[in-house]
Amino acid sequence: MKALLHAINSEVLKLKRTLTFWLILAVPGVVVAMQFSSALARTRPFHPEPDPWQWVTQGVFFIWCLLALPLLVTLETALLSATEHAGQQWKHLFTLPVPRWTIYSAKLVVALGLIGLSSLMLWLLLLLDGRILTWLRPEMGLVGLPWLPILRQVALIFLAAWLIIAIHTWIGLRWPSFAVASGVGIGATIAGLILGISSGASTAVPWTNFYPWLQPVLILARDRQPLPTTLGFSIVGAIIVGIVGCWEVTRRDVL
Repeated sequence: MKALLHAINSEVLKLKRTLTFWLILAVPGVVVAMQFSSALARTRPFHPEPDPWQWVTQGVFFIWCLLALPLLVTLETALLSATEHAGQQWKHLFTLPVPRWTIYSAKLVVALGLIGLSSLMLWLLLLLDGRILTWLRPEMGLVGLPWLPILRQVALIFLAAWLIIAIHTWIGLRWPSFAVASGVGIGATIAGLILGISSGASTAVPWTNFYPWLQPVLILARDRQPLPTTLGFSIVGAIIVGIVGCWEVTRRDVL
């Protein structure tokens, strides 16, 4: 465990002055800014709205789950492994007097932490967005600050993304080409976007409920799949992929 903590600390130190850290701030900021601009530009009456806060959050969550989050995971995991791939550092890392599995596990833990921090930033920006809209567009009828329900939704979406993070961590560490990691991520995200938009709750093909890049969206569409099934599939799948990926990558003599 001590070796793992040292490996995680080393990974965190590598993030300083890199694009990897700034992405966790920029991506949720862009998503919330899009919703904020849409609210300011809206000319139609806001009333009657069944739940003004739901109008504010659902659009953000939909874009976040289908597009922004999968692409963020793709970029973050690819950048986390880029240093070792570019500098041919794997041979050096695997000669250090630490278990090889700690190196892989540290990458996965840091990837989970980065996406978790980005999710927390999304939550904070959503609250700020709603507070500013309360001042600028009082006719929206935003009452109170439902920070806990929004935080719960953000947390569930993050947990549903664990499988995506585990898959992309494996891909990023397994193949040195940034094009491979980004190509797989972009392709899978576009496929998920098409499936998510084209498949309604009543017409969805059953297998799409187990498409990894759609798991965060299923948090929003509770009528398609029970919440425990979505979270269980993502978390258990992440553990399995993490173990298999760690075994496959660390057993290689040359990376």
